[in-house]
Amino acid sequence: MTTSSVIPIQFRELFSLQKAAGINQANITLQNVSMESDKYIVVREIVGKSVHVVIFDTDKPNEVMRNTVNADLALMNPSSKILALKIGKTLQLLDLEQKAQIKKHTASEEIVLLKWINEETIGIVTGEFVYHWTVAGNKDPFKIFERHFTLSNQPIVNYRSDFQGKFHFLVGISAKKHQVVGSIQLYNNESKKSQLFEGHTACFTQFKAENNSKPISLFIYAMCSKNGVGKLHIVQLSETQKGNQPYQSKTDDFHFHTDETDDFPVAIQSSKSGLLYLFTKLGYVHLFDIETGTKICNTRISDKAVLLSTELKEDDGVICIDGSGKVISVGLDKSAIIPFILKHHKNTELALKFASRYNLDADGVTSDNNNNDQPVAIQVHQQQSSISNGTAPMPLFESNPRNVLVFKENFGRIGSVSLTVTNRETRAIYFKIKSTSNRFYSICPENGIIQPKENVEVIIKPSDDSLANLQEITTKKHKFLIMSAIVSNLAVQAENFWKGKKQFSEGVYSKKLKTKVQKTPHNQQNSEQRKSSTNNGKLSKKGKQMMEQKASEPIEIQKADLGETSQHSEGLLEKRSKKTSPIPENLETILESDREQSQELASPAPESFQGFELVPRVAETSNNSEGESVQEPKVEANRSNSSVNRLYAQYSAEIALSLLEKMSTRDAVQFRIELNSFLEKYEAKFLGE
Repeated sequence: MTTSSVIPIQFRELFSLQKAAGINQANITLQNVSMESDKYIVVREIVGKSVHVVIFDTDKPNEVMRNTVNADLALMNPSSKILALKIGKTLQLLDLEQKAQIKKHTASEEIVLLKWINEETIGIVTGEFVYHWTVAGNKDPFKIFERHFTLSNQPIVNYRSDFQGKFHFLVGISAKKHQVVGSIQLYNNESKKSQLFEGHTACFTQFKAENNSKPISLFIYAMCSKNGVGKLHIVQLSETQKGNQPYQSKTDDFHFHTDETDDFPVAIQSSKSGLLYLFTKLGYVHLFDIETGTKICNTRISDKAVLLSTELKEDDGVICIDGSGKVISVGLDKSAIIPFILKHHKNTELALKFASRYNLDADGVTSDNNNNDQPVAIQVHQQQSSISNGTAPMPLFESNPRNVLVFKENFGRIGSVSLTVTNRETRAIYFKIKSTSNRFYSICPENGIIQPKENVEVIIKPSDDSLANLQEITTKKHKFLIMSAIVSNLAVQAENFWKGKKQFSEGVYSKKLKTKVQKTPHNQQNSEQRKSSTNNGKLSKKGKQMMEQKASEPIEIQKADLGETSQHSEGLLEKRSKKTSPIPENLETILESDREQSQELASPAPESFQGFELVPRVAETSNNSEGESVQEPKVEANRSNSSVNRLYAQYSAEIALSLLEKMSTRDAVQFRIELNSFLEKYEAKFLGE
């Protein structure tokens, strides 16, 4: 692969008007030379008192047609041998093959410019108006619009109409305070209104974007501002058709050659592949991409001003004539464009656009395009990597987290991890995620397609959250691999695409992620969870009281009035309020997410909240019917194992704190129902009937 700095513009002299027909350079001016297409060039040659019309066929430049005609203006039809002549105020259309006059018209005004609009119509610019005259029929020229008064005193150097004949523009230039000033009048044939722009040159073009079904009409104009900086403007003219995306207007500042201070645009021409060639007075050409409005590069093709330019019909480029009479073809150097963009613009997306547009690989070599892995994109990324002095190809995606997947351990259990994969390309990509130990994990989704600039969230969860698996992940240091490739055929599903694919096969980009287990000691975790509440990380007053009693007295949740709840819920809670309920370890997993949600919203815990009151369960004393004092039996958990009882008390306090935090963010009735469900689930195992 090359990393050449060669300017990706190639040009060559096709022939010279002077050498081919002996045209004197004094006759090579904008007023004497016309080129309406890449087929013919006409020169009005003044020899002594005679005027010759010299016609060049660009395919056979040495076989010229020369006629003595006292014409002021002469230009050939873009495709046929029909010659338009202006002699004084008289216009003539001549069929050179039949050697016959087709039409003739004498104007009432002075004609200042003639331009072929298309093969059937010629545009006529007078001092006040613009007319069109058709080749077919007997109609006289008909008026299109009136010239704006700001252009009345400016020499008109160009006139064009768009493809549909809805828009037309005139360009006039004049000298003002040692500077060439340009004005452009854009006329809308439907609204019958004109707009004025500052500009030196302009063109219309039909541009079809990559994702559009139909071409759109664009108006492009360029100027040199007062501070010497060039400006290019690209504007969509017509409404966006169904099935098309609108073209976003582009404005690009560009600089002329640093050694030149009096340069300005003189001609601009589009090519059929979506490039713009902007020519300047001092013989430079600036290359732009229409789709993005980006200036690619510039180079000097002549030491004379470029007079005229037009599109090459059979090739992707343009043809121009300079002030010395050289006829020059200018085009894109496909072998240099991608290395140049990657090195000087560092724009992978733009390089991919050119690679796709011209069916090139990263070195500018035409690809056979038979590889479904899209080698063009691969090599472009590899080229960018080599230019950046890297060794690995640039990724097609971004991942979050970038380098390490962190699994959190909560009371001996492992939670899941969320991984976001974002497509950074302008094309869809395949993705696949796998691990060095796939049996330990479930990955959802494991593979798929990500559309341009979109992302997918992947959930990675240990298949077994036990301590054994925790130990395995911790010691073995598992790794995950994200694989990606450009989608070249949307009909191929991701699962089928990845069958048989290997990590380092052609077209596959891979990125490794390490794993880490964030372990928290049990006591430290309890402390951290308490700090997640309010009061600057301190337990509430009630919480402290509960924790002081954890070794001796179990805690229970007693029912209080919550308003209207279901009769079933009332009964269950009434029944369980008379029991002490050892809390299983598993509840901590359930409460973990509740604590996290409450960190931002929790408020200082009150003594009682939303109908739940936290009280120690103690023996109560009451009077019987005879007035004697009777001590009611104390209902408590089995204390045969004091360590279990302390653990129970500790968890009871944790539940109490969680409830207080929870009730600040959830409806009390809903939480009561959830608590019912939990007690039902564990009652048989821990309490019995």
